[in-house]
Amino acid sequence: MSNNNGPLRVILNNDHAARPWLGLRLMTGKRDAYGARVEVKRKDATTLWRRVRADGSYPVGERPSYPARTGASPSIEKLTVHWPGGRSERFPVPALGRYTTLVEGTGRSEADR
Repeated sequence: MSNNNGPLRVILNNDHAARPWLGLRLMTGKRDAYGARVEVKRKDATTLWRRVRADGSYPVGERPSYPARTGASPSIEKLTVHWPGGRSERFPVPALGRYTTLVEGTGRSEADR
Protein backbone atom coordinates (compact mmCIF):
# COMPACT_ATOMS: atom_id res chain seq x y z
CA MET A 1 0.00 0.00 0.00
CA SER A 2 1.21 3.47 -0.65
CA ASN A 3 0.25 6.77 0.93
CA ASN A 4 0.41 10.20 -0.64
CA ASN A 5 3.73 11.71 0.40
CA GLY A 6 4.31 8.81 2.79
CA PRO A 7 6.23 5.57 3.01
CA LEU A 8 5.17 2.33 1.39
CA ARG A 9 3.58 -0.19 3.75
CA VAL A 10 3.20 -3.95 3.55
CA ILE A 11 0.22 -5.47 5.33
CA LEU A 12 0.33 -9.19 6.08
CA ASN A 13 -2.67 -11.27 7.08
CA ASN A 14 -1.12 -13.96 9.25
CA ASP A 15 -4.43 -14.93 10.84
CA HIS A 16 -5.77 -16.89 7.87
CA ALA A 17 -3.51 -19.92 8.21
CA ALA A 18 -4.63 -20.78 11.73
CA ARG A 19 -8.38 -20.26 11.31
CA PRO A 20 -10.78 -22.54 9.40
CA TRP A 21 -12.70 -21.02 6.48
CA LEU A 22 -15.58 -21.92 4.21
CA GLY A 23 -15.13 -21.13 0.51
CA LEU A 24 -18.26 -20.91 -1.62
CA ARG A 25 -19.17 -20.00 -5.17
CA LEU A 26 -22.89 -19.63 -5.85
CA MET A 27 -24.31 -20.25 -9.31
CA THR A 28 -27.72 -19.91 -10.94
CA GLY A 29 -27.33 -22.25 -13.87
CA LYS A 30 -24.05 -21.26 -15.54
CA ARG A 31 -23.97 -17.74 -14.10
CA ASP A 32 -22.70 -16.33 -10.83
CA ALA A 33 -25.59 -15.70 -8.44
CA TYR A 34 -25.05 -11.98 -7.84
CA GLY A 35 -27.32 -10.78 -5.06
CA ALA A 36 -27.61 -14.19 -3.38
CA ARG A 37 -27.06 -14.27 0.37
CA VAL A 38 -25.51 -17.08 2.40
CA GLU A 39 -26.54 -17.75 5.99
CA VAL A 40 -23.97 -19.77 7.97
CA LYS A 41 -25.37 -20.77 11.35
CA ARG A 42 -22.52 -21.65 13.71
CA LYS A 43 -22.79 -23.59 16.94
CA ASP A 44 -22.37 -21.33 19.99
CA ALA A 45 -21.55 -18.29 17.83
CA THR A 46 -23.27 -15.58 15.82
CA THR A 47 -24.67 -16.38 12.38
CA LEU A 48 -22.50 -15.24 9.47
CA TRP A 49 -24.14 -13.53 6.49
CA ARG A 50 -22.36 -13.04 3.15
CA ARG A 51 -23.64 -11.63 -0.15
CA VAL A 52 -22.41 -12.44 -3.65
CA ARG A 53 -21.42 -9.15 -5.21
CA ALA A 54 -19.17 -7.62 -7.81
CA ASP A 55 -18.87 -4.14 -6.35
CA GLY A 56 -15.95 -2.90 -4.31
CA SER A 57 -13.84 0.15 -3.85
CA TYR A 58 -11.88 1.73 -6.67
CA PRO A 59 -10.09 -0.04 -8.41
CA VAL A 60 -10.77 -3.23 -6.46
CA GLY A 61 -13.65 -5.49 -7.42
CA GLU A 62 -15.05 -8.39 -5.46
CA ARG A 63 -14.79 -11.89 -6.84
CA PRO A 64 -18.00 -13.90 -6.92
CA SER A 65 -16.47 -16.69 -4.82
CA TYR A 66 -15.31 -15.82 -1.36
CA PRO A 67 -13.97 -17.33 1.81
CA ALA A 68 -15.96 -16.86 5.01
CA ARG A 69 -13.93 -17.15 8.19
CA THR A 70 -15.66 -19.49 10.60
CA GLY A 71 -13.77 -18.04 13.56
CA ALA A 72 -12.68 -19.97 16.60
CA SER A 73 -15.90 -22.03 16.42
CA PRO A 74 -15.79 -23.88 13.09
CA SER A 75 -18.77 -26.10 13.96
CA ILE A 76 -21.38 -25.15 11.35
CA GLU A 77 -24.91 -26.30 12.09
CA LYS A 78 -26.75 -25.05 9.02
CA LEU A 79 -25.92 -23.56 5.60
CA THR A 80 -28.75 -21.78 3.79
CA VAL A 81 -28.58 -19.91 0.49
CA HIS A 82 -31.16 -17.20 -0.20
CA TRP A 83 -31.22 -16.88 -4.00
CA PRO A 84 -31.93 -13.56 -5.77
CA GLY A 85 -35.31 -14.83 -7.05
CA GLY A 86 -36.57 -15.30 -3.48
CA ARG A 87 -36.08 -19.06 -3.15
CA SER A 88 -34.16 -20.40 -0.13
CA GLU A 89 -32.31 -23.72 -0.11
CA ARG A 90 -30.42 -25.60 2.56
CA PHE A 91 -27.19 -27.38 1.62
CA PRO A 92 -25.04 -29.94 3.43
CA VAL A 93 -22.06 -28.26 5.07
CA PRO A 94 -19.08 -28.74 2.71
CA ALA A 95 -15.51 -29.43 3.77
CA LEU A 96 -13.68 -26.47 5.27
CA GLY A 97 -10.49 -25.02 3.80
CA ARG A 98 -11.44 -25.35 0.12
CA TYR A 99 -13.89 -23.86 -2.37
CA THR A 100 -17.22 -25.54 -3.13
CA THR A 101 -19.69 -24.55 -5.86
CA LEU A 102 -23.38 -24.53 -4.91
CA VAL A 103 -25.92 -24.43 -7.75
CA GLU A 104 -29.47 -23.17 -7.42
CA GLY A 105 -31.99 -26.02 -7.53
CA THR A 106 -29.62 -28.65 -6.13
CA GLY A 107 -30.21 -28.00 -2.45
CA ARG A 108 -33.17 -28.84 -0.25
CA SER A 109 -35.90 -26.22 -0.39
CA GLU A 110 -36.55 -24.42 2.88
CA ALA A 111 -40.28 -24.47 2.00
CA ASP A 112 -40.19 -28.29 2.31
CA ARG A 113 -39.24 -28.10 6.00
